[in-house]
Amino acid sequence: MLEVVSNPAVRTTPSVSAGTILRTVESREALSRATRLATMALRAPVAFLGLVENDGLALLSQSGLPEPWRASGRLPLDASFARLVKHSRSAVVIDNVTTSPLTRDLSPLENYTCRAFLGLGVRVSDEQIGILAVTDTQSRRWSTSDVSLLSDIAATVARDLDIIAGIGEAAARPNLTLVTDRSEQDSRYRALFEDNASAIFMLGSDGAIVEVNRATLHMFGLTLDDARTLQVSDIYQNAKERSRSRKLLQTTGAISELDVKLRRKDSTVIDCVVSATAKRSPVGEVTGYHGTIRDVTDQKRAQQKIVESAFQDPLTHLPNRAVFADRLERLLKHSKRRAGYRFAVLFIDLDRFKQVNDTYGHHAGDTLLTMVARRLEKCVRQEDTVARIGGDEFAVLLDAVSDVGGVTFVAQRILDELHQPVPVDGVDVMTGASVGISLSMTGYDKPEDMVRDADAAMYRAKAEGRGAYAVFDTEMYTRARTQIEFESQLRDAMVGNQLALHYHPVVALEDGGVTGLEALVRWDHPERGILLPGEFMPLAEATGLIVEIGWWVLREACRQLRRWQLEFPKAAIKLTMSVNLSARQFVQPDLVQKIDSILEETGLSPSSLRLDLQEAVVMQNADLAAKLLTQLRDRGIHICLDDFGSGYSSLKDLSSLPISTLKIDGSFVRNMEGTGDGRAIVQTIIALGRSMAIEAIAEGVETPEQLALLRTLGTRFAQGFLFSLPLDSAAAQRLISENIK
Repeated sequence: MLEVVSNPAVRTTPSVSAGTILRTVESREALSRATRLATMALRAPVAFLGLVENDGLALLSQSGLPEPWRASGRLPLDASFARLVKHSRSAVVIDNVTTSPLTRDLSPLENYTCRAFLGLGVRVSDEQIGILAVTDTQSRRWSTSDVSLLSDIAATVARDLDIIAGIGEAAARPNLTLVTDRSEQDSRYRALFEDNASAIFMLGSDGAIVEVNRATLHMFGLTLDDARTLQVSDIYQNAKERSRSRKLLQTTGAISELDVKLRRKDSTVIDCVVSATAKRSPVGEVTGYHGTIRDVTDQKRAQQKIVESAFQDPLTHLPNRAVFADRLERLLKHSKRRAGYRFAVLFIDLDRFKQVNDTYGHHAGDTLLTMVARRLEKCVRQEDTVARIGGDEFAVLLDAVSDVGGVTFVAQRILDELHQPVPVDGVDVMTGASVGISLSMTGYDKPEDMVRDADAAMYRAKAEGRGAYAVFDTEMYTRARTQIEFESQLRDAMVGNQLALHYHPVVALEDGGVTGLEALVRWDHPERGILLPGEFMPLAEATGLIVEIGWWVLREACRQLRRWQLEFPKAAIKLTMSVNLSARQFVQPDLVQKIDSILEETGLSPSSLRLDLQEAVVMQNADLAAKLLTQLRDRGIHICLDDFGSGYSSLKDLSSLPISTLKIDGSFVRNMEGTGDGRAIVQTIIALGRSMAIEAIAEGVETPEQLALLRTLGTRFAQGFLFSLPLDSAAAQRLISENIK
């Protein structure tokens, strides 16, 4: 990355030879201060300032540079990346030497680890007389403030050298008098040191604190008098970390971004990152250390929260699904290595959680889940794992169990604990649970299979009356394997043209003519023959495949009716096609757009389509249903409430929905001939529909007696085996052609 930053230029007295200026005693003092300050202020292990000579960089000052380059006082121009600075009036910024295009043709030194570089020219009277640079042993993103800070240091050096140049010229011109204000130079470096936002320190060779800036005092809650009496060992929380830091400094001469824990004056421990460099005498003896400290406590805490959110359920603070899966996998591997080792998985589902949520609100539901988590923890040992898998589902991993009896004992203890009332917002809430158990001795290779089987056992417990536990056994395994295979076959059926539509006629009782067709899906199973919806649609509902199947049925039914309309315009133009919408389809966010797309694709008029919805699906969320159904009605699509009378619709609910047709549930039609109240219910539904201009269709008509009663009650349309079985497309086409009058 090449970042353009204004380079400091001071235009004062014309300079004499750059080499002469930079090699004076005064300049060396200025340069030495600059490199030390650069390493401290920018938290860089190495800083150097040099003069470009031929193909090398003559080092005039350095801090932290390794041997043999420190002793030789020279670096290759290419390897030091100074060549890039030489040809640029801007700062050269390299975050990663190994990936930067700027360093593609440069060869780094083998024994000088440089992964990041920041350098710029030092100019006096607009003449570049030196190069100031810092490097790091790790890649890092140099910030704008880093570049600005190095520029400030370079500007200070330039001013000092400009004064030195003025002294040189004054010496050559006896009549000109120039006095160097050394205190002014010192004050500039002092300001850079004192006002730096980074905590900067200087230590003696014995570890005593020699000097610190204001940021350091503030970080550790110290006064200047406190700092004068401290040793560096006084602020290290861990003696091993202190020993490691010192060893690195003695062996390598520098440490970069080292994580340590330090202690403030009030004994608070803070997480810090330390960078430091050893100062050496001309003969190589360590005379002290200087460096910077960054307080990263808040950053560490933020990172810890991120880690916790990745592995911990935020509501109950239990391990989440990912942690549970990881621990289960480790136990499964352990059981393979150690004969006789056994463990178990318990899958727990709360029985009445949705009722609590709906009655008392989500806050009450959250409180209940949290209290359930605490009760579950009381039921197990410390070495066991309780996790929240999702929603109102929990799982327990029982480590090192002896037999099935020990596992079922824990399961019963959980049931007893969760059967007790839970106080939620001043109300004692009664809940309960169903528990499924899978045992490692059954023989598993995959952790997810063990969870799946515990889940299957939990459903068995729930089916047997809730508040119970069930252990996964061979029969469940066989049934689970069969269901998995059946699900796979159903997925294959969708892409293998094994699904087909049959059409059940809707008859007008006045003249016996066909006024509509209901599309019903069939599965032509390669081994089991034709399967009716009741044999595979519950599986499709459970797996979510019902949505994809539902769209296929709608598209195929619309396409087929449009073909018949074109072939038999006189008869088919009056027909409507009824298609069932599943509960899962109805809540799809793109429901209306999907239906629009299918109608446009097939060319069928919306007025020829009748969408059948179960009464319970519509009533579950009447407000949402009213909004969606109104959008469909406005397009001309007919809306039919299927199996009417079996749900809980009120007259008020019905009047708020854009319903055009009611289908009377077949159970009421069958009961019309007996002594029950079937006839009265059918009569009421017909009268209710008529009062609201809603047509009624009687389903499940199977006998002439039922037909006669329906005609007596004023029913106009009916559907059932008395008139016709569901027909395949060829038979339905013949029926339509015969219906032409």
